[in-house]
Amino acid sequence: MQTMERLREHVVHILATGDVDAIPSAVAEDYVDHQGLGSMAIRGQDGFRRVVEAVQQQTEVRVTIEDLVAAGDKAAVRLHWEAADDSGRRTTRETLDLLRFSDGRLVEHWGAEIGRRER
Repeated sequence: MQTMERLREHVVHILATGDVDAIPSAVAEDYVDHQGLGSMAIRGQDGFRRVVEAVQQQTEVRVTIEDLVAAGDKAAVRLHWEAADDSGRRTTRETLDLLRFSDGRLVEHWGAEIGRRER
């Protein structure tokens, strides 16, 4: 089984690059995103794919892990996001995410935005 650090990095890589082909190796079929996407419930690998596609609607997407704390099958991660929209306006934001893994794949996510700046 992959280490927790590699699992976290793999999930962040998918979000940052849009590599949806890597989703089955990183996300469980019964994945539940308790944060959702707007008013849309996110479940399973297809739901995670919708999140990745929403992130990738922006350009120049960069996602980095700023802080993390892991214990057992869970990790708390502070992520730094940078992206631009079609008009070139840049957005920087930070999120705090709690991830739960099982059998080497992401099974649950809780998240909240903790800061945002647009330029």
